[in-house]
Amino acid sequence: MERFLQEGVIPVGELLLFVKGFFQKESFFHSLSLKGEVGKVTRWKGAYFFDLKDDKGFLPCSWWLGEYASPSYIPVTGDEVLVEGDLSLYEKRGSLSFRVRSLTPFGEGAKLLAIKQLKEKLEKEGLFASERKKKVPTAAEKIGIVCGQNSAAESDLRRNISRRWPLAEMCFAYASVQGKSAPKEIITSLKELDEQNLDVLILARGGGSDEDLMAFNDEELARVIANLKTPLVTAIGHEIDTSIADLVSDLRVSTPTAAAEAVTLDVEDVLLEVKELQERLFSAFSRIYFEKRKVLDLYQSRPIFKKPNGLLEEIEKKKDTLKERFILAIKHYFERQTSLLEERKTKLFSIAPERVLERGFSITLNEKGKPVRLAKDITVGGTLQTILKEGRVFSKVEEIKDE
Repeated sequence: MERFLQEGVIPVGELLLFVKGFFQKESFFHSLSLKGEVGKVTRWKGAYFFDLKDDKGFLPCSWWLGEYASPSYIPVTGDEVLVEGDLSLYEKRGSLSFRVRSLTPFGEGAKLLAIKQLKEKLEKEGLFASERKKKVPTAAEKIGIVCGQNSAAESDLRRNISRRWPLAEMCFAYASVQGKSAPKEIITSLKELDEQNLDVLILARGGGSDEDLMAFNDEELARVIANLKTPLVTAIGHEIDTSIADLVSDLRVSTPTAAAEAVTLDVEDVLLEVKELQERLFSAFSRIYFEKRKVLDLYQSRPIFKKPNGLLEEIEKKKDTLKERFILAIKHYFERQTSLLEERKTKLFSIAPERVLERGFSITLNEKGKPVRLAKDITVGGTLQTILKEGRVFSKVEEIKDE
C-alpha cells in the first residue's frame, strides 16, 4: 500500500483489501453486538441471509449454520433481534457485511416467539408424542425429587408423600429453579437421580411468573428429559403455566401436592380397602361354613352314620357272595382250559410221526440224517436210511432222476 501512496494512485482492489485487512486486525470489529430489525430472510444451503436495519441504515448479514442445522429460533421479517459476530468487507463489491455467530430475539415478545418456535421444532421431532412417554407408577416406593432446597415445593412433597404413604423413600437432588444457571443444575440433578434405579422422578417448583419459569423452556433440558430412563412427573407452576419441560415429561400436574398424589397410594384408602376385603373374606367363609354344615348334617342323618355296624354286616354278606362266585368262576375256567388241552393233545397225537408210519408211510433220511424232501438232498453213491413202522432199511443211491 505504501508503494501506491508514493505513486499517488491506488487501485480499487488494493484499497478494498487494505480496508478488509484493517477490519480483520482490529479487535474492535470482532465480537460486535448489534441490535436491529430483520429485513427479508433468505436461505441458501447452510446459511441464512438478511438485512439488519434501523431508522438510520441497514447492514447485510450472513448466518452460517451448516447445511442440516436446525436452530431453535429462526428470524422472520420484522423481528427485533440481537446478533453477535464480526464486521467484514466483501471486496468484490466493496460492501460491508456482518458475519453472525449467534442470534437471539430481543424483548419479552421475542422470548415468547422463541419459545413458540422451539415448541414447534420439538413437536416435529416427536418429543411431545404420547407414544414415547413412559408409564408413571401410581404406587411408587422410591421417589427421586428435583426442586429448590428449603423451597415450598420441597415442603409440600415431604408432607404429602409422608402423609399418604409413610413407607415411601424420598431421594432429593437440589437445583436452582430459576435464573441462568437453573437449566444446567436441573439437568445435573435429573441425571444423578436417573442412575439410582428409582421408581419415578418429580421435577417441581411452586409457580411463578413467565420469567421465573424460563429455565423450564430450555432446549437441552427438554432433550435430557426425553432421554431419561425413569418416568418423570413435572409439577411446575400452576394450571395456566405449561412449560416445554411439562410437554416432554411423562406426566404433567399442576402442583407439587398433585405430584405426590399421582405417584403414591393413600394409606387411608389402602386401610379402608383392606377392611372391606376382610369383611368380604369373613362373609365368604361364613357362607362356605354354613353350606358345608348343611352337607355334614345331611350325611349324619343317613342310616350308615346312625348304625355303622349295619353297613359292616352288609359288606360281609356281599363278601361271601363274591367269594362263592369267584370260586365257581375259577372252577369253570379250569374245566374249559382242560377240555381245550385234551382237544389239542388229540390233534397233535394224530399227526405224530408214529401215526404216519402206521398208515403205511415211511421216512427217508440222507447220509447226514436229515429227511429227504427233494432229489437234490441226496447224491449218487450216497447211503439212504428208510424208517418203517417196524425196522429200518439202508440202501445205496445208484441213479437220481429229476422229474
